[in-house]
Amino acid sequence: MAAGEENIRVRIPTPLKEKWDAAMDGRKISTQRALAEMMRWMIEQDPLTQAMIFGQVPETDRVELSQIVLNRLAAGRKKKAG
Repeated sequence: MAAGEENIRVRIPTPLKEKWDAAMDGRKISTQRALAEMMRWMIEQDPLTQAMIFGQVPETDRVELSQIVLNRLAAGRKKKAG
């Protein structure tokens, strides 16, 4: 382990692990690299998006919040294209 790095251990159900392994094999990426990239991306998101990722948004609000997130993504693409 390199200096400045930490280890974590995650327990997941076998069927989920099998699907994860298949996805990682298909993407040709290690679990360690994939999880690090996902964590990096998630912590850069705004609090609303983080709440959605963790399933902390009430189901009654999900449709409206999904539309907000899609609008933000579309606005970000327009800025990059323009």
